[in-house]
Amino acid sequence: MFRFVGIHAKLRHVCNTAPSPCPHCERPVSFRVDLHYVTPHIFYIPTFRIHPKYVAVCPRCGTVFALNAEKGRLLEQRPKRPLGPGDLSPPERQLPCPVE
Repeated sequence: MFRFVGIHAKLRHVCNTAPSPCPHCERPVSFRVDLHYVTPHIFYIPTFRIHPKYVAVCPRCGTVFALNAEKGRLLEQRPKRPLGPGDLSPPERQLPCPVE
């Protein structure tokens, strides 16, 4: 039997930001900004995005911050912009620091 409908979780790299201080490790880093979303599909053709969510990852300490959707869309249009302290929400997940 064929599957005609389904959903897939997707991850898309948006950009790397201009160097700005990480609220967790307090060092200037270029954050990696990614877009997480889910796409339902019909006959393996994606239809639209649901639950889009932008995240910023610090490459130094591995902390994942939620980024508001407005700032994420702005970074898609104009990459390499710095992030301000109000753009990042508290960390969602923290990985062990590779270098102390």
